[in-house]
Amino acid sequence: MAEANPKNFFQWQEEARASSLRLIPLFFIALLGVIAAVYTVYSIVAFLAGAFVHFWMGVVRDDGSYHFNFWSRERLGWISLIVTVLFFINSIRKTRQLREGGRAVARLLGATRVNPGVEDPDKRRLLNVVEELSVASGVPVPDVYILERETSINAFVAGFSIDDMIVGATGGSVKYLTRDELQGTIAHEYSHIFNGDMALKMRLMGWVHGLFAVTAIADWVMDKRNAKFDRDFSTNQSVSLSPSDIITDLVITFFGFILSFIGWHGAVFGRMIKAAVSRQREHLADAAAIQFTRYPEGLAGAFEKVYKWPEGSKVVCPHAEEASHMFFADALQGDDFFLFLSTHPPIEERITRVRNMMGRAPSGEETSKRNSMAEAVAVKSELKKSNEIAVERPPILDKAVTVAAMEQVASPVAETLSHVGMPLVEHLIFATKLLESLPAEIKNATQDSLEAQAMVFGLLFGSEPSLQARQREVVNKDFGEETSELAVSLYAVISKLPAQARVPLIELSLPALREMSANDFKKFDRVVQELVQADQELDVFEFALQHILRRHLGAHFQPRIAPDMRFHSVKAVAGDVSVLLTALAAAGQNTDAERAFAAGVKSFNSTQLNLRLSGQCTLHTLESALGNIRETGPSVRRSILQACAEVVAADGVVHPAEGELLRAVADSIECPMPPLIKTN
Repeated sequence: MAEANPKNFFQWQEEARASSLRLIPLFFIALLGVIAAVYTVYSIVAFLAGAFVHFWMGVVRDDGSYHFNFWSRERLGWISLIVTVLFFINSIRKTRQLREGGRAVARLLGATRVNPGVEDPDKRRLLNVVEELSVASGVPVPDVYILERETSINAFVAGFSIDDMIVGATGGSVKYLTRDELQGTIAHEYSHIFNGDMALKMRLMGWVHGLFAVTAIADWVMDKRNAKFDRDFSTNQSVSLSPSDIITDLVITFFGFILSFIGWHGAVFGRMIKAAVSRQREHLADAAAIQFTRYPEGLAGAFEKVYKWPEGSKVVCPHAEEASHMFFADALQGDDFFLFLSTHPPIEERITRVRNMMGRAPSGEETSKRNSMAEAVAVKSELKKSNEIAVERPPILDKAVTVAAMEQVASPVAETLSHVGMPLVEHLIFATKLLESLPAEIKNATQDSLEAQAMVFGLLFGSEPSLQARQREVVNKDFGEETSELAVSLYAVISKLPAQARVPLIELSLPALREMSANDFKKFDRVVQELVQADQELDVFEFALQHILRRHLGAHFQPRIAPDMRFHSVKAVAGDVSVLLTALAAAGQNTDAERAFAAGVKSFNSTQLNLRLSGQCTLHTLESALGNIRETGPSVRRSILQACAEVVAADGVVHPAEGELLRAVADSIECPMPPLIKTN
């Protein structure tokens, strides 16, 4: 089995940020390489052109000897300026195109969004796997996309943050992988989220695009030439070309090839940078996926199908190059002439590593590549049949983890933080059983946009008849009586569910809620706010629910690049921390809020922070506080989250409502926290 990774979520996030900074010298070197290539080619062309002109003029009159200075500071300066400007223009343009996050990548690759209520069994299975992994890890359920025309086996995750992330898979993966193999594949992709790779690879996609600036110009030149000839030869009539047309075409073709040669250098540097970032982190994601699912056979089976599959993992989309470093396996399979340019380790090496984790190495028969057409057809038939056979679940899934397991947990502060961004198989089992236990009307509500909105309203309804009557009037005013009655009926079902099901219900509803229009979202958000304020009390869970919806749905309807880290210490956000700890202490089930607040302050082990119970703890100030805390570094967020955990566990136990409240706060500051269960 895979050993637990010695680094935690916060350390991986810090390392990902450091990797971003380490990329700057690589891009500088790559830019110098492209400038050198342009300078060299330009100088050679200028020399040959000058020599030809001098020779031609020498036929008419004697102009003396020809001299060309290959070294020119002025020429180097102009070329450097032009190449650098092109690099930054292309990088900025691509980064702006990607500001929608994962959706922009899905659109680039031609992927199709899977409707949350889809009935197709293969697509439904993919959605179920994504939902289980999301609930188990504390990551809001993302939109799922399929590359319908891709028959290879591959998958990817894309986004700047969990707010705008999407999960994608090729048609071959959805159709031919078994459920366990699909789970291992998607768990691998989720590991890239926890390790900070997803955001790093999105930024890399924008930056590297600048290195392809010359290639883009070359493609444009050649496309214009080809388009002209396509028009000229589209009829059966003979086309006569004048000498000037022939010379023009030769010149265009010559410069097109020259630009392509220069662009090749940029492409090579771009692939080298992507390979430097991606290759080793693929091994880390493999190990993390096995730790998550505790079933290496699933991941190993997916790798072996990639290895035996006729199409392998190759993605034929014209834009596969741009996103090649984001895929589960090598999307440019066979296009890399040199191993060091590949964004992924060899599939045989990954199979061997996973098999070693399982305690056995692959046999020669298992790793034999099938190349003939007859064998390829046989492989497809065999793998399709294997997918139809029910695969026995691993024995560990029989472990007794039930939905009602967490009546209260004894002070799991250290253990809770150790699981942030590093979920275990127990969390996956818990999520699976929780989803299986949900009533049919709740499951259906999470898959329909209007019903999902009614379910959110039901989550916010109070138990007192007078309060609920006022809240129903709020819903009636904007959504009508039918929606209000549906919210009441769903509230009756939700109230019977365990407290730890509330946050997962919000997460499960997000894909359906994203189907709203922008105007519908504004109306929905306004009603949610009125329901939160209906009882005139500061209910932190109600606020956290509203904050989660605004953050995750807001990123969908108003795309924006994730904010940079503005604050580098707890002291810089001391006032915001005071507001957050005050709210948690007041909302918890502890009898002494002041003692709970003091427990949180003590966890910082510093007397210079000057944290005090806040007298200005309103919904507005709390929202502002969480927004500022989200813009701190990973290590700062870890210490703040630990203080929050100490507050809710000040009485020695974490009650279910407190645990889900803590998870909601963790989600608000982008620290995905799995369900709080006993994992020993």
